[in-house]
Amino acid sequence: GSQYADGGREGRGGSARDERPARRRDGRVELPRGAHLVDEGGLTFEVNFSERLDCGLFLDHRETRSMVRELMKRTPGGSFLNLFAYTGTASCYAADGGAGLTTTVDLSRPSLDWARRNMERNGFVGRNHEFIQADVLQWVADRRHEHRYTWDLIFCDVPTFSNSNRMHASSWDVQRDHADLIISVSRLLSRGGCAIFSCNLRSSSPMSRPSRRPAWSSKTSPPRPSPRTSRATLKSTTPTSSRAVDETKGQSLCLMRR
Repeated sequence: GSQYADGGREGRGGSARDERPARRRDGRVELPRGAHLVDEGGLTFEVNFSERLDCGLFLDHRETRSMVRELMKRTPGGSFLNLFAYTGTASCYAADGGAGLTTTVDLSRPSLDWARRNMERNGFVGRNHEFIQADVLQWVADRRHEHRYTWDLIFCDVPTFSNSNRMHASSWDVQRDHADLIISVSRLLSRGGCAIFSCNLRSSSPMSRPSRRPAWSSKTSPPRPSPRTSRATLKSTTPTSSRAVDETKGQSLCLMRR
C-alpha cells in the first residue's frame, strides 16, 4: 500500500494528518528562518533563498498555475488533485479558482508543511483541503484500483528521475515510465474532468520516445485512446521555456480530458 509516514484521519484520498502551521502571537502563520514572502497572481507564497537550493516556487510554472485557476473556475466547487505537489502553489491557485476540495500529495513532509503554510496564508483552511504524505506513484496506483474517488482537475508535475529509498518502486524515470502514470492518472478523473501532466527534460520531450507501453510524440497528433489503455482524450501543448529560470529547460505539458 501507500507509504504514509504519519497516521491520522481518513480523508478522501487516504490517510492524512490534520496539522495546523505554527502561529505567532499575532495569529499570523510563522515564517521559517531565511524565508520571505512574495506575491504572484494575487496570492502570497513563501520562498527561501538562503536555507535551501530550491527556493519553493518554480518560476517556469507561473503560466501553468494560472491555467489551473482558470480551469477550476469552469467547475465551481469542484475537486482538485495535486501530485508531486512540492510546496502546494498549484493547490493555492486551484482553491483561488473556486475548488471546493483540494488534495495535495507529496513524499516530502517538509514540502507538505510548506504547502500547508502557503494555503493558510492565502485563507484556504479547513477539512476540505487535505495534505497527504505518500509515495505518489504507489498512492495513484492504489486509488486507481479502489474506484472510490475521482477529481475534476488533476495537476501532475513529475520529476525527471528519482531513486529515493522511500519509493515503493526501485526508481522513476520519466522517459521510461510516463505512459503508465498518465494512464493511471486518467482513471482518477471525474466524467468531463481534465488533467495536466507536466515535466521538465533538458534533452528531449518526455513524449518523444516509447515507454513500456506505446506513447505518442508531442510533435504529432496523439492516437485515439482505446478502452484498454485510457478513456481520456490526450492533447499535447507546445513546450515553453522560462528565461527567468533556465533557457535550456523546456516545460512539456500534456492535457487530458475525460
